[in-house]
Amino acid sequence: MVLGLFDRPNKAETMLRFPELYKTSQSKTDFNMTVFWSWMFNAFLHSILLYFTCAGSLSHEIVFGNGQIGDYLFMGNHVYTYCVIIVCLKSGLETDSWTFFSHLSIWGSIGFWFLFLIIYSHFWPGLGIAPEMTGMVSYFKL
Repeated sequence: MVLGLFDRPNKAETMLRFPELYKTSQSKTDFNMTVFWSWMFNAFLHSILLYFTCAGSLSHEIVFGNGQIGDYLFMGNHVYTYCVIIVCLKSGLETDSWTFFSHLSIWGSIGFWFLFLIIYSHFWPGLGIAPEMTGMVSYFKL
């Protein structure tokens, strides 16, 4: 949402002075059905690659020092973590103008996920809400 609001390819004064810059949005060359489906196909390929990379690397049973095994939650957290990182970095590649808000939204989203994972795996299990998440953050090498 932040990137959509604050990412500007040109300054407002430039856009007002050169109205022909609006031609690309009026002629729908930057975003049309072909571009949309190419992005959807790209996302599908990335998701397949991400899933099978994680599934392949975790195909053998993992047993940790505390006796817990790497199960579907372990894999799911890894897939989601890599998904957050890939989506944020990919949006950074598509950003036209790097501003304070761009950096805050991209790097802040990655950081907020790890902060959320730390809080969720330490505090919520103590309340009995998600006991299977106990210590999940310790499996990530932060």
